[in-house]
Amino acid sequence: MDKYRISSTGNSINYLPQYIAEHQGFFEEVGLDVETNIPTSWPTVLDEINSGDYHAVCGGIWVPSMYQHHSIHEYSCFAKISSKCPFKLVTREQEIEFDWKQLEGKSVLVPCDGGASGYIFLKGTLIDKGVNTDKVHFIHDFVDKMLYDGFTKGNLGDYYFTQASNADQIVSEKKGIVVAEMAKDGIAVPWSIYYSTKEVAADPRKLNHRFALGIQKGLDWLLTHSGKDVANILQQRWPKNDVNVGIETVDRFISEGMWSNSIEIGKTEYETYGRYQVDARIIENIVEFESLVDQSVIDYVRENTQNGSDN
Repeated sequence: MDKYRISSTGNSINYLPQYIAEHQGFFEEVGLDVETNIPTSWPTVLDEINSGDYHAVCGGIWVPSMYQHHSIHEYSCFAKISSKCPFKLVTREQEIEFDWKQLEGKSVLVPCDGGASGYIFLKGTLIDKGVNTDKVHFIHDFVDKMLYDGFTKGNLGDYYFTQASNADQIVSEKKGIVVAEMAKDGIAVPWSIYYSTKEVAADPRKLNHRFALGIQKGLDWLLTHSGKDVANILQQRWPKNDVNVGIETVDRFISEGMWSNSIEIGKTEYETYGRYQVDARIIENIVEFESLVDQSVIDYVRENTQNGSDN
């Protein structure tokens, strides 16, 4: 049994295939003892894998993309765990049918807790929808708690782009309405992925490959079950939340394609999200797919499962 340590940027329902793999013993089946740490400050995940203390990061692909593009550090991306942005767009009131161009001339709150991912995805989506983003005032230098209070307790911002749980809470308190859901209205991208250093990727024990196989097993299990079947996991990980709301979220995410049927990082979705990164000006051009994504991992998963291919 080999130890495999994950440094994760958060505790998210998006990562449910991993939690299922842990609960069902799928990692043990591939000879791995998996341990996860969630640092207080998410950029610490990079220090943890660079030091060699941890094997992989669970987070956004924009980080290794940006680091490689600007010659900071090279990483190896090898598995996708979720395919949709889980954010919702909230406004205080909407008297007419929503149109994305209504954001022109308005202030939009975008939290920075998870880095640039929310801003990258929203700006790319707006450009796809024909919005002139030069006319949108993005406020994206504050953590979600500050923006939530500013939006719900004061008059900060016209629109608020936030996690689904925050948006649902605002609606329940009758302090706003949801006008767009990215899990339903947004395009599929490699939203959350796993990446490691090149040294771990080259480990002859195939640690990344075996871990990805465990994730695929967790994903396969999730897509053949329902939210009720993971109620115990939801209660363990989010004991303060209403488990019935969690069950509904899982079922909705399954129906909306939050989890595709494969852990493969597809080239088409990779290039779409790469274009979004260019639009956000964190890179000048899309990083070559083959230089960032380790295709040997999905080949290994395909060889050891009946699934594993998404596009």
